[in-house]
Amino acid sequence: LSSTLDVAGVTNSAATSTATLFASGASTVHTLAATGAATGTTLKLNGAATGTTLELSSTLDVVGVTNSAVTTTASVYSSGAITGADSLSVAGAITGASTIYTAGIASSGAISVTGTSKFTGSVTVASELKVTGAVTATDSLKVSGAVTAGSSVHVSGASTVNTLALSGAATGTTLSLTGALTTSDVLHTAGVTSSAAVTITGTLETSGDATFGGTVTGAGAYVESSDETWKTEVEPVSATESLEAVMALKAVTYRWNDDAPNADKTLRELGFIAQEVRDVLAEPLQSAIVRPVDTEGHIGLTYSKISALLAGALQEQQRMIIELKDTLKLQQQLVDEQQKQMELHEERIRLAKLEKDELRRSIELHREKIDSIEKMHGGHFDFSSRMEKLEKSHEGQLEVIQQLLLDPVSIWTNARSKVGDRRGGDNS
Repeated sequence: LSSTLDVAGVTNSAATSTATLFASGASTVHTLAATGAATGTTLKLNGAATGTTLELSSTLDVVGVTNSAVTTTASVYSSGAITGADSLSVAGAITGASTIYTAGIASSGAISVTGTSKFTGSVTVASELKVTGAVTATDSLKVSGAVTAGSSVHVSGASTVNTLALSGAATGTTLSLTGALTTSDVLHTAGVTSSAAVTITGTLETSGDATFGGTVTGAGAYVESSDETWKTEVEPVSATESLEAVMALKAVTYRWNDDAPNADKTLRELGFIAQEVRDVLAEPLQSAIVRPVDTEGHIGLTYSKISALLAGALQEQQRMIIELKDTLKLQQQLVDEQQKQMELHEERIRLAKLEKDELRRSIELHREKIDSIEKMHGGHFDFSSRMEKLEKSHEGQLEVIQQLLLDPVSIWTNARSKVGDRRGGDNS
């Protein structure tokens, strides 16, 4: 046709228009070539002469599109479903109010869908992918801009996006982000890599490695698998070994340099130097705590496992404290016993002093009697020389009495007996 085709329905084998094609009903053609717009309720194509291709240089605006392959250099707008068994390649934007079903999709512009997007192939978007429903890709999802989904994102292959914002779940084999990851529900993936912040108010589940260059923020708990039924070759780590390992660690503060993959280079961090930890730990502690972080030889630390060493070190210190307490208690008992012995010796000394004072008083009394006797007999009796000898003997006995560890009573009795022997048996 060289002019406009405007009918309630078109059914033919081939339609060619250099202007605009409007169909308010169903359009079933074999080949459709239009340099203008194609507008209709439903567009059904058996395919082009060369195969299954729809080529438009302008706009495709239909309620529903069903075909094997769609290629356009402009924009595609659909208030219904876009279903393709092959692929949908658009140089402009893709906008759908309902659902996009296709084996694969590639767009140099943005993709915005208010319904659900399901792709059995790969998804490549040069700009943004916005879906209020679910995004499902069985191969890979590659978006250079942001991915925003109001429901869920399911990817069985790799996902490479700049920013991923989800209010639902994200499920995939590998998730690689150069921007931020935000989800209010659950993130299920075999591996996660992000150079920016990761914020999850729900649950993060990964069966592979997770690498974050920025901050990981979670409203819930971080839980590591530790079930006994999943473990084998369990060997205890002695508390002494744990204490020695902890004592060998040296805490430091630092900042990340420009070569580090960490996003924030301004914060003052606290931790350990991985190489220093590696050099002071023996196996199997070393390989359990020091791990490689890339293929270039850089290493990192599993800080959570150091808590097991801290528990062992604390137990060893507690055992040492209890042992010291027992030793101190025994020493205190010995001190108390010695104190009792000292008090007993002091009492013996006191009694000895009393005995000494009593002895001196007795000597003075004897002197007075001797002086009186000498005066009565005119000095004929040599009592003075005898008393001097007796005093000397008594002074020697008093020195012996002052010995702390001996019984003063027995010493004094023995001394008096000896004096009596020298005086002819008179002990008076």
